[in-house]
Amino acid sequence: MNAKTENSGARASWFVGASYGGTDDQLPRFLSEGIWENGYEDKHLDVVRSMRPGDHIAIKSSYTRKHGLPFESRGQAVSVMAIKAIGTITENLNDGKRVKVDWTKVEPVREWYFYTHRGTVWRVLPGEWMTDGLIAFAFDNKPQDVERFRNAPYWRERFGSVAPDKHRFGWTKFYEAIADKLLTYRTNRAALVEGDLAPVFPDPPYSQRNAASLTVERRAWAA
Repeated sequence: MNAKTENSGARASWFVGASYGGTDDQLPRFLSEGIWENGYEDKHLDVVRSMRPGDHIAIKSSYTRKHGLPFESRGQAVSVMAIKAIGTITENLNDGKRVKVDWTKVEPVREWYFYTHRGTVWRVLPGEWMTDGLIAFAFDNKPQDVERFRNAPYWRERFGSVAPDKHRFGWTKFYEAIADKLLTYRTNRAALVEGDLAPVFPDPPYSQRNAASLTVERRAWAA
């Protein structure tokens, strides 16, 4: 998901990575030296130069998880962003690489769900409920309104509190059941072509009224 980018007069909050190449963890160095450093020589330079003293900054790590969540994921992967440290930028060295930061390590790590970003630098502006919630979670130690997020339009089909049989595309389970039933004929196509439809389509309206047309279609693709 992308952060709000308009409202340029608002003070930005920054969510940044601390792992060079995905494996070289710089968090201990950043905390001990009181800095955050862009690990690229040719990326994000202008973005880093736009950071201002007084801006909030957080070190984050983004990943996905299916289990061990504080809500029912129905076996689907959920986007997670761990907040490992928070701070305030005290000086920008204007080299596109480094800013000085007054850091506080977050222990234990706090996890934020759904509205996340995997890039090295994420500029987040206030003014929308998702960004306001994230900023308050990270820097004011407020809880995430997980119910609101999982029932928001983008996520509610997979993670919402609506009963599973009320979800869109629930009808696909019917066709999955038909496909499973048809597997019993995979080595006996003659029986499928000539046999009774009832074992495959046992429930109305697939009996009687539609049996003739379904038999014609079945013979066409099974032969």
